[in-house]
Order: sequence, then C-alpha cells, then structure tokens
Amino acid sequence: MKSGLTIVEMAQQIERQSKLKQDYLLDTRRLQVEPFGSQLYLHTFDDHDDPLVEPLEINQIAIGRSAHI
Repeated sequence: MKSGLTIVEMAQQIERQSKLKQDYLLDTRRLQVEPFGSQLYLHTFDDHDDPLVEPLEINQIAIGRSAHI
C-alpha cells in the first residue's frame, strides 16, 4: 500500500510553501494586456513606462499558481 504524508509532514510542507509566497503591489494604471496570436500577455511598466518584467502569458500565471498547491 502506498503511504502519503503524515500530518506533521503536511503541516511542514504547507508552512514551507507559505514562506515562499510573495505579494506584489502595482498601480493598475501600470498594467497593459495585449493579445498575441491566441494568447493574452500581461505587461507591467514603471513610472517612466519602462518594462518591469518580461511579459507574462495570462494562462501561465493561472496554471503556475495552481501547480504549486
């Protein structure tokens, strides 16, 4: 029979994942969504209209979050 995590191991895993999470605050006026082919990409810009990070594919954001649960 295959065994899973103990309650203590599960609690440790949840705590570890919780510490890895980061929230970001960004003025919504600095966001832009652009279509490219059949995908949507989220762009973020600073106060000088310079990109903050590489464009993010919207579907990758949603899938990436649920894959770590």
